[in-house]
Amino acid sequence: MEGGRLPDEIILKDALACQKELTNTYNIASNETAGNNGLRSDMLHILMEEHELQSAMFNAAVKKGWYQTEQAPPQKIEQTRRQFESQGSK
Repeated sequence: MEGGRLPDEIILKDALACQKELTNTYNIASNETAGNNGLRSDMLHILMEEHELQSAMFNAAVKKGWYQTEQAPPQKIEQTRRQFESQGSK
């Protein structure tokens, strides 16, 4: 920590974690306002904006090399796809 300032990597990772929590909160709020279409519509609009911001933060962290994800093997992707398809047909 230089001069008492947090490194940009830590700040972005913290902001990303907060943004993930915020999208979870707006998702719950959207579900809980199902009976009020005007309020629900507003919540869903805000939720979409928050997801877009979260995606931008994620992409910035990946671009900087601060957030790595592993590529899933094709067979695992196919297995998961079949699992969800079979659940949807029940």
